[in-house]
Amino acid sequence: MRFGSFRWSRKDYAAVMDSPEVQELVRKPAQAISNRLTAGYERPAGEIGTPYVVKPVKGRLARGYIVGTGTHGAMLRELKENAMKKEIDGGGA
Repeated sequence: MRFGSFRWSRKDYAAVMDSPEVQELVRKPAQAISNRLTAGYERPAGEIGTPYVVKPVKGRLARGYIVGTGTHGAMLRELKENAMKKEIDGGGA
């Protein structure tokens, strides 16, 4: 199959990546990781808030999502255990 003289379009790429369908495909894995990390989190006494949150980010061409810590205790857990990296690398959190 030949595409001939295909020219990549930054504007069209950004439009496809920002479409609701693609954004849902990008958000679902981030939300799943956040849910698994939150389920395995032991909350310190007195801590309020969601320990792991999904945050939208805007790149140069399109939007996406990252998983971040939402509480001080979750941030300390990340510094000690690297729970997010373990979860992404093999689901070991």
